[in-house]
Amino acid sequence: MLSAYLEEMVAGMGRLERRRAMEVYVTGLLLDGERKSIEPMAARLMEDAGEIEAMRQRLQQCFAAAPPRPLSAVPPQARRSRASSRAVTHLIK
Repeated sequence: MLSAYLEEMVAGMGRLERRRAMEVYVTGLLLDGERKSIEPMAARLMEDAGEIEAMRQRLQQCFAAAPPRPLSAVPPQARRSRASSRAVTHLIK
């Protein structure tokens, strides 16, 4: 169920690498751990210490690579995903 939700949520993000990194980021938010910033999350997500920096960079690129767009430029499916995200966030608080 989570994978289907994530697929819908990232559908409007463009490149496959960016979509997959965002899926990993959201998964990282759901994991245990006090700090939800990118560096600690990358460390929790990767078992091999040699892969932590590469994961940190992929997570960072999710946010740095995409310029903000006006809502009118966001596909309707992505807007629905945002609404779903807000609803889920409300439920878990």
